[in-house]
Amino acid sequence: MREFQMAFITSAEVKRWMQVLSVMEQERRFTIGELSERLAISQRTLIKDIQ
Repeated sequence: MREFQMAFITSAEVKRWMQVLSVMEQERRFTIGELSERLAISQRTLIKDIQ
């Protein structure tokens, strides 16, 4: 179902936010490096999105 919903989101930033929130729901602890690797984005992009 989530994949279906994600197909309608056109903003790359919003998609990344949804992915980040999904990981945060599943895992309690993670590093920026682990999260950026899992989402296949750079650490800089992840930090920029979070700020």
